[in-house]
Amino acid sequence: LDLGDALGSIRALTWMMPCMTDELVTTADVEQELGSIESAEEEEEETEESKEMSREPGRDNGQFEVHEIPSTWGHWAGDPKRQRQRMQAEWITENVHELLRKAR
Repeated sequence: LDLGDALGSIRALTWMMPCMTDELVTTADVEQELGSIESAEEEEEETEESKEMSREPGRDNGQFEVHEIPSTWGHWAGDPKRQRQRMQAEWITENVHELLRKAR
């Protein structure tokens, strides 16, 4: 599988959280990858099995979101071991909790 195929096979509520100042994995890169997930979702034929799966808890058809980490730390953003990044780490934790609430 290549990256596009792998991303296209995702069938779950998906949030991608790049740092707004990351130069290694930019928000534009993440949004391009997100397009692979969305296009695969749109192309999938709905079968009885996929209809059943869409009713399972934690499944979502069409909720793919980018949430930028507000930080000047770039690729290092949100490291909970770095005292000056605790706010970003808390932001990430809050967003993961929100994602889990939505996935129920």
